[in-house]
Amino acid sequence: MKNKNTSILITGHKGFIATNFINFLETEGIKYKIFKKSMLNNKYKHQFTHLFHFAFRKGLGKMSIKKYINDNVLFTKQLVKFSITNNIQFVFPSTPAYFPNNKEHREEDMLYSYNLYTFTKILCENLIKNKNNLNYIIFRIFNVYGNGGSSFLDKLRFKIKENKKFKFIENDWISRDFVALDDLFNIFKILIFKKIKKNTFNLASGKSYKLGKIVNKLVKSNQIIFSNDLKFTPYRPIVKADINKLTKSFKLSPNQNIYPYFSE
Repeated sequence: MKNKNTSILITGHKGFIATNFINFLETEGIKYKIFKKSMLNNKYKHQFTHLFHFAFRKGLGKMSIKKYINDNVLFTKQLVKFSITNNIQFVFPSTPAYFPNNKEHREEDMLYSYNLYTFTKILCENLIKNKNNLNYIIFRIFNVYGNGGSSFLDKLRFKIKENKKFKFIENDWISRDFVALDDLFNIFKILIFKKIKKNTFNLASGKSYKLGKIVNKLVKSNQIIFSNDLKFTPYRPIVKADINKLTKSFKLSPNQNIYPYFSE
């Protein structure tokens, strides 16, 4: 599978997913380079095969909305142009911001902007898809868990080990689809070495878990409870991905059993 000419570019190398991805690349012996903005005006034809764009601000903080949008959308636009010029496949980790329904979310389902973060992700998706000469892959990544992560599963795992009472500011009846960091990277590896045409994929396990049921299975007492006071507009109780496109193209089925993670 390996190709000695393969080398990839990475933005946002200090983030959770990117940091762990770099460790994965080094373990696998895959060459990579951290992308710097000074590279934007240079030409690198035949030097890199993929550009993984992880650099994306999530919280607004104290910055202006204009700067937030510039940092996310305009930088993505610059990277798209760079990828076209240098014949590089552009890999965009996006968000599964689907409009609520009780069925599995499919890639053609309508997206919905829940906040400024999802709004800019959707803007970037449209920007990417409108470039006919861009070779791209969009991954709508669901709830990622793994060592050092901040998902519900990661927080729960930490609190169980801490063995103290804790209240999640969350609703126990909500269902979520979780994907392991290892599966994420195995999908990325297949993409790097296999020619996959431009497309959009849900990247998830394809199985949904109720948060309350997870806790009840792992914790026998009232050590961990839920606030059950969160309200959503629109109402979105179930998040589950249809991953048929993903499994068909990548010939890999992500792990659906979350519970071994708690005994690691």
